[in-house]
Amino acid sequence: MGLLTLAADAVAVVTFVLLHVVRRDVRPWADPVSQYGTGSPTIGYAVLTTSMAVAALAVLVGLESVLSPVPVGLVVSLGAFAVSRALIWRAPMDLPGAPPTSHGRQHLALAVVTFAAAVLMAQQLSRLLARTGSWPSTAALLHGLSVYLLVAALLTVGAGALGRGSGYRAFGLFERALYLGIFAWLGVVGWSLLTA
Repeated sequence: MGLLTLAADAVAVVTFVLLHVVRRDVRPWADPVSQYGTGSPTIGYAVLTTSMAVAALAVLVGLESVLSPVPVGLVVSLGAFAVSRALIWRAPMDLPGAPPTSHGRQHLALAVVTFAAAVLMAQQLSRLLARTGSWPSTAALLHGLSVYLLVAALLTVGAGALGRGSGYRAFGLFERALYLGIFAWLGVVGWSLLTA
């Protein structure tokens, strides 16, 4: 499962970079990553989110085989992350200035689940590793990434809560920092599963 996690994470990272190169109409410092799922083409956003879902499911299966029993909270947070990532591209966000839609509300709910689950899965795995003494070569790095994800998520939510004011102009940067943390966490967990 470690190899599948790493492969799916690599697909997500490459797609993430390509979306930033191809879609020049999205401002990375301000606009949400979800904006890549609007307009045309949207296939890249679907590949990004689906590959992240596959990586999370591979982590879940892999953890069950190496660190069993996996705490219920970790199972739930990994599952919630995977489901929200798999579904989010099907409910495009509302574009800035557009009237709210049911798809947009669904998208926002799925994004909130994604960010919360990312923080929780990282925190819970960090606690599990500290309690069991497993993965001594990567446990400290995974703990550091769990703290990073918490900070990045709080900054992202804070910038989003400010609405379209001055703080919102940095929303895209904070959200992308959160994405990079998730990619790193999936990569380190994938490597740990591969070498366990």
